[in-house]
Amino acid sequence: MAKRKLKQIFSDWQKIAGAKGDPWETEEDMMFLFDLLPPSGQGLEPICAGHPHGDQVLERLRRFYKDAAKAGEDPEEGTLFSRTKVRRKSDAKIQALILQQVANWREMALLAATDPKRDPIVKILGNPPTLSRAESPYDIEEDFDLQVAIGTDLPSAFEENVAQAHPTKNPLWYLTEALYTSAGNYYAVPNYILWPIHQGKSTLADPYLPGYELWLQNVLFAYTAKGKISYAIDEEEE
Repeated sequence: MAKRKLKQIFSDWQKIAGAKGDPWETEEDMMFLFDLLPPSGQGLEPICAGHPHGDQVLERLRRFYKDAAKAGEDPEEGTLFSRTKVRRKSDAKIQALILQQVANWREMALLAATDPKRDPIVKILGNPPTLSRAESPYDIEEDFDLQVAIGTDLPSAFEENVAQAHPTKNPLWYLTEALYTSAGNYYAVPNYILWPIHQGKSTLADPYLPGYELWLQNVLFAYTAKGKISYAIDEEEE
């Protein structure tokens, strides 16, 4: 995308948000975009208008605001995104969501693999994991290599070998950082909301939906070893 055109889009978004100060020129400049919009979500429509898959992304953004947006106690706080608005699910339903997310990752890995029998990510996700609940997120000792394989290598392989969507050519891709920030530094929210621009040629409808629903439940989970996932409720967010 032409740099001049992208600069104009960022400028338009800055005006919609009512942000003062230096012009927005990077993702980092607009990391608080969604915090600046009112809890009603006013301003979302012009942000998405005219961009590929804008209607689909707008629908998901509206759900995000409905599920989590609320006004801060101090007007200067702007809009806060709280995971306390939705009804809490039982532990059994939380476990079911985790297993469904893993199954979705496995489907993505199988589609992306050139040789499924030898693909390392398919092997990681081969069988349903054993789940164990930790007392707090601080007790989860994640396996860094496994988390990178699923969180970074899998989306890259899927995008290259299956979707071929070139999401960075869509201005809405630049909302990733702002969504990540509003979600409290979790990619579950941008993964779900921006899926329409990543889907490309894939027929998968919503592989990241379970992860988004787990985010709403304050659930953090991670592979601690191959075939083992530990999860916890982030009580600090309750």
